[in-house]
Amino acid sequence: MNRDRFLEADFMPITRDLSFKKTEMVLLWLDNPIYSPPPGIQPEPTDKICQPPPENLPGSQFPRVSFFPRCQPNIVLKFAENIGAVDGYFSESNFERKKPPLHIKGRPLKGLVGKFKSRHTCSLEDLRAQLQTALELEFATIPLYLTSLYSFGENCNREADKLITSVIMQEMLHFAQAANLLIATGQYPLIDNETVAPTYPTYLPGGVLPDLYISLKKASLLHIYNTFMGVEVPAETDVGSPPVHAEDTIGQFYDEIKTCISYLYAEGNEVFSSNTSGQVPWPWTSTSGEIGSLVVVTDKDSAFDAINQIITQGEGASKISPEDVSTGKYAHFFRFEEIVCEKRLVADPDTDTYSYSGEAIPFNASEVWPMRDDPTAYNLIPNTNCYTEAKAFHHVYRSLLRSLQETFSGHPNQVTSMVPIMETM
Repeated sequence: MNRDRFLEADFMPITRDLSFKKTEMVLLWLDNPIYSPPPGIQPEPTDKICQPPPENLPGSQFPRVSFFPRCQPNIVLKFAENIGAVDGYFSESNFERKKPPLHIKGRPLKGLVGKFKSRHTCSLEDLRAQLQTALELEFATIPLYLTSLYSFGENCNREADKLITSVIMQEMLHFAQAANLLIATGQYPLIDNETVAPTYPTYLPGGVLPDLYISLKKASLLHIYNTFMGVEVPAETDVGSPPVHAEDTIGQFYDEIKTCISYLYAEGNEVFSSNTSGQVPWPWTSTSGEIGSLVVVTDKDSAFDAINQIITQGEGASKISPEDVSTGKYAHFFRFEEIVCEKRLVADPDTDTYSYSGEAIPFNASEVWPMRDDPTAYNLIPNTNCYTEAKAFHHVYRSLLRSLQETFSGHPNQVTSMVPIMETM
């Protein structure tokens, strides 16, 4: 069924008896259909704390589903004050746009992967470009994981929530580490820019996993399996069954950065500065033992320490070890697989093998809010609570990008003022 057919006089004649408002309501649904269970079918929550919100919530655009977003205006707008319109992709007018965003033109799907291997040489400018791409790569994972995390109902799917949150914290660490690596070469990173901030759906930057197309979606076992594990896949692992083999992985991307660094040092270049004043410290000192540390980069060895931590936190210590050596926890790929298998990964010391046979990690789909894939302001009704919250989020996100750019552009002490903006989101 489509809008044009709906309006034809010989189609469903009863529509001629609908009021104007009812006709518009049907047409609006046809433009963006949202399917839901039949009225009266209520999924039973497994946890008493995970109760659905009251039905017919004011401003809700999901009135007929049992679990729907609590679109209440509970975001504090203090960070949105005096932001005003800005140039480029993030302008106020673009928030009001009537069509979904298009991909940014001119951004190659295949980039630097394989570049150094093919010619066995690189320059300092090559390295800086690769480190800027590394920052964009880490940036692309954060909204991806956060979107699914935000789709959990309050106090619902608690173990999955904890696992995804732990990965997000380490991705933020990786983002900061990539930025500090670039700063150590004498160049500040580009962050608050339309070609850097990710838009979805998209491919990963730098030619990493070029066949993986990523979208923002609510949490589901299928999405975590296809996309989250797809992003974090190791080049090779024998942990679990069957073994995994992949090409152009994030780990291989960082290995090429190490290859470039080694080449530059072998040629007698001083790649990194001993002046660390521009590098940004990690603001959450209480969590450093749980997620790793932000390595201060001054030379080849410290740069390799920083890069190796990023690799092992995502893919594991080796082909036979799923551990992140910096924290003793499992790497991202295996944490996500724990959610998918709904079991903890445990080691068998007698056979030196691992299996997903540990404590249960239940995942209840009824405890996830329904949402559109790759949500935008498109089709949100002005002056509803959903629209108000989306616009508030837009303003806070803009403020965060500005603050990140300022902090990583020679003002590292401003990192503490950036944290409240993050926590507001």
